[in-house]
Amino acid sequence: MPTPIAHALGGVTAGCLVRISAALVRPGCALDAPLVRIERRRTIAALAFLAMLPDADLLVGMHRSVTHSVGAVLIAGAVGWASGRDGRLLTAAAVAAAYASHVLLDWLGTDPGPPHGIMAWWPWTHEFYLSDQPLFMRICREYWLPDCWRNNILALGRELVVLVPVTLTALFFAYRLPRRTRRT
Repeated sequence: MPTPIAHALGGVTAGCLVRISAALVRPGCALDAPLVRIERRRTIAALAFLAMLPDADLLVGMHRSVTHSVGAVLIAGAVGWASGRDGRLLTAAAVAAAYASHVLLDWLGTDPGPPHGIMAWWPWTHEFYLSDQPLFMRICREYWLPDCWRNNILALGRELVVLVPVTLTALFFAYRLPRRTRRT
């Protein structure tokens, strides 16, 4: 399963994709207005936090179960909709997308322990799912072993190579492109 850094990058990317989609659907919407720098940072931090949130289930010993599912994504979106003021639908979509990025990245990960995978389709089924073609390496949790650290550094490196270019591109199009489009 990916590291928290990979999940944070995935959440930011997903939130940016929602922003880009909204700007494409409704070019004159409030999304095209440049965000105040501090608001932009808070939004990015919130998206990263939301994408890491499903792993809080580690604290209660229920890792990769209901919090790693479409049902949890729908609940997160509903909470986003309820907490939003202006642009409730956009807030709900961004919250759900950031949360869903965690489910997607874990599905694309390597899982050594049974049950393998995530309970992706809860509440409809309690089966666990895992991609046949994993993109991300296993994260070792036996930190006292020297090979564990080497493995985790390699896994993080792979995640950064895959996700940083995608996240930077999404940030560029979400926050820079609308401003340039508006000036013309």
